[in-house]
Amino acid sequence: MKRRFNRHQRSTARLGVVQMLFVHQNGETDMKTDELLRFFDTTWEKPDMHFLQERINSACKNIIQIDELITSGLQSGWTMERIDPVLYAILAAATDEMMYSSKETPAEILVKEYADLAADFFDTSETAFVNAYLNDLKVKLNSQNQEKN
Repeated sequence: MKRRFNRHQRSTARLGVVQMLFVHQNGETDMKTDELLRFFDTTWEKPDMHFLQERINSACKNIIQIDELITSGLQSGWTMERIDPVLYAILAAATDEMMYSSKETPAEILVKEYADLAADFFDTSETAFVNAYLNDLKVKLNSQNQEKN
């Protein structure tokens, strides 16, 4: 990672979800959450384990819908195969949380959290892509919620 900042329990859990999705995407489907925790930097706060497990389970359960949303957010000429695996894991974790969480964290905070996470791994263009994709998803979800009401 390029920079470190103080990660709080939820932020650390979000990083854990990204790591687990990355590992899962690369064929390690039997890794357990406690095994994942060995890789965390000891200077970070321990992740919110309930939140971490909830998000991992949700992302794995909803991965087909998540992939469809990510694909629909790609620019013309881009495919899922072109996306860096870490970038994909960030997008998938963020999409899952925005779509399927209890909505206790405002979408604006999630956009910032995941854009900051992308900035830990990537340069400006990838971070800008994550930010733009999530802002578009936020608008899409807000309009869907307004239509329901």
